[in-house]
Amino acid sequence: MTVTEESPRRFLLGLVFGGLHSALFLLLALVVAASGDPQGGMVFYIFFWLDYPVSRSFMFASGGSGGGSMFFLGGLLWFSYGWVFQSLLQLRTQHGAWWLDGAVSLLTAVLFVPELTLASMPDWEEQWERGTAAVQAGDRLKGIEHVSKAIELSPSGNQSLSGMWDYLGRLHVDAENYGAAEAAFRMVLGQVETGQTSRPIDHLNAHNQLSWLYNRMEKYEGEKTHLEKAIEFNRLVYEGDSTQEAHCWARLAEIEFKRGKTEEALRLLDKAINMEEGLTHPSEFLLSYRKEMRLKWSEASGKKN
Repeated sequence: MTVTEESPRRFLLGLVFGGLHSALFLLLALVVAASGDPQGGMVFYIFFWLDYPVSRSFMFASGGSGGGSMFFLGGLLWFSYGWVFQSLLQLRTQHGAWWLDGAVSLLTAVLFVPELTLASMPDWEEQWERGTAAVQAGDRLKGIEHVSKAIELSPSGNQSLSGMWDYLGRLHVDAENYGAAEAAFRMVLGQVETGQTSRPIDHLNAHNQLSWLYNRMEKYEGEKTHLEKAIEFNRLVYEGDSTQEAHCWARLAEIEFKRGKTEEALRLLDKAINMEEGLTHPSEFLLSYRKEMRLKWSEASGKKN
């Protein structure tokens, strides 16, 4: 049998694998489209993990995220798997080793797509993408290492720098590195206060992060300071229609109650309840919880309201 006659057989399993990938991909695309639910897009995570050697590149900013690219690269990956497997089964036939070399070369090229994507980025961006990819893969420590390096290499005028510090801070909080988290969030606050990032929402996010951090560290005076600042910027961002602001008042109430200042705690809790009731879309769950809390606090202090 000639090489030309053997060629279709060499590719047969690869074509079957590639065709199976295409059929499944299109089927899932139809299911998502028919569902009308944006969360239906989560079904594509099935393909994210099945195609992981190449789909990892879609975690990178310049890697693209179009369905067409995922469809093509994933199909090529599965085709390569099938071609390699079939070549292994036919190693004893004429030119079998040559076909295996070709199959392995194609598979290697496909597997290097993520690295080629990263190589096209500036150094700081490469480190950032490696860091976020590591976190998504469950390796928080490596994520912290790469994100820290990205911040170190980032140009001073980078508009994303405050967001990068914020992300690093949250990673440190998850790892319970509270000192490092505090330093990172302080860098965010420094960025917004010096005007490098001057939107009210950026100030709000920075004070929210610091308030939650101090809550976890049980540094309630620091938490109180940043809650008061968060309330100030909530007013600028949401103009008084924010369940987040109501929650800030409730947290201030909890701080005063822990200090034994029950009367002040009840006053602040009433403010949180009244504000929640006046919202366009109040949370019935939070209202019920806070009213129950108020009753307990009142009873604990000997007051009947």
